[in-house]
Amino acid sequence: LLARTNEKFPANELIALRLARQYASAGDRGEAIRVLRRAVTLVPNSKSISFDLAMLLISVGEHSHVAEISGLLR
Repeated sequence: LLARTNEKFPANELIALRLARQYASAGDRGEAIRVLRRAVTLVPNSKSISFDLAMLLISVGEHSHVAEISGLLR
């Protein structure tokens, strides 16, 4: 249900966060990162989305995305 709602309303911050957290807790961090990257492009001023995405990238050891993580944590 969350995935369908996120497809209809991808700029909804609360739905994107909830869906990404659900994916992450289920072990699908790649899908969680995809959801949050899409949301951060649509809502670039969202501190919650930026923070969650940065924490996910850090947790999976995305050392190749240090610049992205720094930008998200600005």
